[in-house]
Amino acid sequence: MRKKKNKKWAKFALALGVVLMVVLLILALLDKPQAQRKEDILERAARLELERDNLISKRDSLQQEYLRQKNHPATEHVLFLDLDSQLYTDAYPIMESAHVTGSLGLSESNFPGDPGKITREEFDELLEHGWDYCLVCGNGEDFTAWDSEMTRLLENAGLSKPKTVFFEKDEFDISLEEDILRCGYGIVVHHGEGRLSLLGKDSADELWLTGAQFWNYEGVKIDIQELVRFKGDKTFTVRFYGGYEKFSRTAFPNMLDYVSTYLSDGSLTITGYDQAREIHNPAVVGEGMTEEEWDKQRTEMDEQIQALNEQIQAIYDEWNDKK
Repeated sequence: MRKKKNKKWAKFALALGVVLMVVLLILALLDKPQAQRKEDILERAARLELERDNLISKRDSLQQEYLRQKNHPATEHVLFLDLDSQLYTDAYPIMESAHVTGSLGLSESNFPGDPGKITREEFDELLEHGWDYCLVCGNGEDFTAWDSEMTRLLENAGLSKPKTVFFEKDEFDISLEEDILRCGYGIVVHHGEGRLSLLGKDSADELWLTGAQFWNYEGVKIDIQELVRFKGDKTFTVRFYGGYEKFSRTAFPNMLDYVSTYLSDGSLTITGYDQAREIHNPAVVGEGMTEEEWDKQRTEMDEQIQALNEQIQAIYDEWNDKK
């Protein structure tokens, strides 16, 4: 009797299990379209969110670039055109105390390690502290011949060839442009030959032209004010012998003290040539983009972002209504 009852309970349990499986299967089939709809809705929303996020990123990048160009500082170079030992003993400590770096002009007659000049060890120390160097062309030399000789000197010294060439006064001619580029230079420092502006500006061209003048003369303060006002680039030259360029232990620190106000408020920076070229490169938004033009572009992108946000919210509202 007991065996018959157990068999009945086993059959009942088996039947109940089958029924439960069928019910669960039916429920799963009924739920599948709803799950698929949810997946489709979330996928649509995700695509729009990605489009919106990319647009926000583009807008923010353009704004940063616009502000960089609008607010970039003027750039100045203090270029020492001879490497007299006084450069290391007298000028270098003054520059260090002012927290600025200089540039060094290398030529056939002014090369680190030459008699009376700074040593190679001193030269390397200056570079380690952020100084840079350019090459100096002058004395009516044939440009390509001069370049070959300077290239040889640099290779023998284990130094890389800089992108900047400084021309002594009245030595630069725009007809040299092809030769200059062919020799691997990208920056020319001139003295206004051919009525060129001394103020370097847009550096996007293959050859960037920027001007130079003496550091020590009566009108230099006005020129620095103009440099800052127009956010340009200019080189101020220093030598240890003769003329307005002559280094003075009193006048030189006084000039650095004068520019310190501009340095502290960020409207001027004393830097190397490669860094200055980067600062003056218009890049993304283009040269001379006005505030009105930027506001129009930003407004258009903000409206697109708002429209995408509304579409995304509508998708989620639709899903909530169907729950």
